[in-house]
Amino acid sequence: MRISNKMMLIPLLGLIIISAFNTFIIMQKRGAMTSLATQADISLTVLYTPVGYPSDFTIFLNKDNFSVDLNWTDVPEADDYNVYYSSNLSDLKTIGNSVTKVTGIKDSNWTDTNAGNVRQRYYRVAAVKGAVTNITPIIEGKFDIEIRKANLTYGYVEMNTVSLPLIPSDDNITNIVIYGMNYDIINWYNTTKKDYDEAYYYEGNWYGDFNILEPGKGYEFTPINKSYNFTVVGFVPGDNITSEIQRATLKAGEVEINTIGWNTPLKRCNFSTIIPIATNFDYIQWYNVSKKIPSFDYAYYYNGLWYGKIRCFDPGRGYVFAPISVGYNWTYNRSEGFS
Repeated sequence: MRISNKMMLIPLLGLIIISAFNTFIIMQKRGAMTSLATQADISLTVLYTPVGYPSDFTIFLNKDNFSVDLNWTDVPEADDYNVYYSSNLSDLKTIGNSVTKVTGIKDSNWTDTNAGNVRQRYYRVAAVKGAVTNITPIIEGKFDIEIRKANLTYGYVEMNTVSLPLIPSDDNITNIVIYGMNYDIINWYNTTKKDYDEAYYYEGNWYGDFNILEPGKGYEFTPINKSYNFTVVGFVPGDNITSEIQRATLKAGEVEINTIGWNTPLKRCNFSTIIPIATNFDYIQWYNVSKKIPSFDYAYYYNGLWYGKIRCFDPGRGYVFAPISVGYNWTYNRSEGFS
């Protein structure tokens, strides 16, 4: 409670009535209603939130690799819940025109059975009490990445360079990449041991050098049997992320490359602003599976500008960084451009 003008603090437990002309503060005393003040020069602001927003809001991909489950902690004072979703991330932040609203949800969970029909979709949930709604600040989402069958033969797709555009609530590789087939391979270049770490799929599980997927890393997916959609689910990151980029020599026994992730669902295109500390002849590449002969596209730095075929960082793609002269720590804001 805030009291202006005379800053009169009145300790009471009772009823406050604010009219267009006066503020009446009423207190119950021994069964009777007694007026304590009728003063036009007292202004009161009563701050009261009748319902909290749902906490522990999470998203999970179902085993059908198509539908998603939203879960949250029940709000005891809520009458029911609303779910808001859209493929437009900025519109969901402001609950704009493209947002679909699902009302009258009684349980603390909801399944989107049509999530697989779109490449990306984002969600928020609100608790409802009467005419009041309180919406989660966290945005959860799903993002599909096309993974092409790879056979390691020149002229065909040799690999898919991939990264996580969202942050999963569970980073275990078995729970993130649920669509795998026997002998599919995922690897990333480990600059500490100066060689690749590898995981492979067999009979429902992933085995090998690592068992988690990390937001700041880029990965090479090599599905041996068939192509599929890799659906990433998790929350939309909103802070900075820093990746260590080591000097790369392309020589065996030394750091050859850095495999780096672009951890945001937002596309950004001004390389000179995003990477302000590059030096001449540094280059970045990603493997373009859509070319007639699939191969790497490049961007290289010279005298303050970036040149080449890569013009933007795209969500879902993994990148190879190769600083020729010196390494550096690369920091970028994952929410920049998110209005």
